[in-house]
Amino acid sequence: MKILCPVDFSIASIDAVYFAAALLKKFEIKEITILHCSFPGDIAEIFDEAIEKQRKIIQENLKNVMEKMGNLAPEISWEQKLIYGNPLEEISRFIKKNNYDLVIIGTKGLQNPKDRVFGSLTETLFENSKAPILAIPQGYVFHHLNSVVLSIDEESISSEKVLHTFLDLVRKYDSNVMVLHVQDEDERDLESNRDLDVFLKGLHYEYYAKSSEESLTKAINEVCQDKSADLLCMIHRDRGWMLNLVHRSLVKEELDQLSMPILILHD
Repeated sequence: MKILCPVDFSIASIDAVYFAAALLKKFEIKEITILHCSFPGDIAEIFDEAIEKQRKIIQENLKNVMEKMGNLAPEISWEQKLIYGNPLEEISRFIKKNNYDLVIIGTKGLQNPKDRVFGSLTETLFENSKAPILAIPQGYVFHHLNSVVLSIDEESISSEKVLHTFLDLVRKYDSNVMVLHVQDEDERDLESNRDLDVFLKGLHYEYYAKSSEESLTKAINEVCQDKSADLLCMIHRDRGWMLNLVHRSLVKEELDQLSMPILILHD
């Protein structure tokens, strides 16, 4: 599996790199690229010496991370990349140009203004990147993927390709999958989904319906806690500006309350 880890050298972003290294233990192909995007802004031409000093500090930080990770997991093929510009734009552009199976990014939630830039990056990648995005809460240590919640809506998943990374993970870890449909009170319980049954064939899975009496986010989190989920997976769709606005609000709520890794797939 080929993974990209954007880092800003915060504790949260480095925790995500540790998570990525642990996650890959069961995979034959193990490649991780550590990416940092430096944003010198408009002062570059005025303060050339300061910018050069900043560049050297960043390169030294990257070198230290690479050495530490190389010693920790020598079986993984490690690569480092340093790019320049607005992280919200350049990291998204970098992902589009390269074929990664998964992008893993650390986050502390979005309450703290100091975390707003990297938090905004997480939101931007969730919305715009076609690559699967996995957000890791600061301090979260990977142990296993015993229990996984796949949150779905009433729409069909267009193809098995959408679930490719998710299926890779749950097959490698022989995970128990809870297919969750949060519904209105007047909706009929979802007992099965013919297309999804085909995609999940051979896996341990079951369907579960929960009523969203208060909020969708609260309902999802309650199920995740009840099932001791190690991972929450959600599917982002391009469904017009109004529905996308609602979906972005849901994703932001999940990031604010993030207590477990959340994987966003794109359909």
